[in-house]
Amino acid sequence: MKHLYLVLAFLLPLPALAEAPPEDVAALRIAQVIDKQCDNIKLKPGLDRALGAMMSGSATDRAAMMRVAKATETAVKAFEKKHGLQIRRPNSSLCKAGTAEIKSGTAIGQLLKRK
Repeated sequence: MKHLYLVLAFLLPLPALAEAPPEDVAALRIAQVIDKQCDNIKLKPGLDRALGAMMSGSATDRAAMMRVAKATETAVKAFEKKHGLQIRRPNSSLCKAGTAEIKSGTAIGQLLKRK
């Protein structure tokens, strides 16, 4: 399972990891999984531009990558426990969890919108 968190953390370029708080990157990674797996939920408009601005730095901090990997691991475990699902297994429960996050206004929910 730990490999999943490392893979999720390494999907963003290093500059983004170095400039964004690890918890924010973790929330974004979960939101991106929901966006990809749920037809009725998408990332909010303009988020891509904001991410582009975050990635404009030039840091290549390995320690930042590890902080993001740890934050992602923690966030995914909490998300899975909260919603009683496994994020890497696509199913309708993930979409219901995404909708619940939006309604609750969580960090993940604030990155998403319903179609």
